[in-house]
Amino acid sequence: MRTEGPPQKLWRSWVYENRTGRFVMTVKVKLMSLFEKYRSKVPGEKSSLPEGASVRDLAIQIGLPLESLRIITVNGKQETLDRPLADGDLIYFFPPAIGGG
Repeated sequence: MRTEGPPQKLWRSWVYENRTGRFVMTVKVKLMSLFEKYRSKVPGEKSSLPEGASVRDLAIQIGLPLESLRIITVNGKQETLDRPLADGDLIYFFPPAIGGG
């Protein structure tokens, strides 16, 4: 009987991180407008995070200034920094709008 790892039905969704012995998830990240300068911290528009990580954890990992985050969407729905993430989520980060008219 297997004693470590996620339940068998989730096995394909999770990647085992051998160096830390923890399971990690992979999310897709889109950085909009002024946040594009952080793109080098998200190679291939994907980021790996430990199980149970939140949007805040992802933003900190990327180095985004939290005070400048105005709109965050997860899978097309507007969310807060405290929303927990799941493997395969698609996250968009938007800075404040510029311009006017």
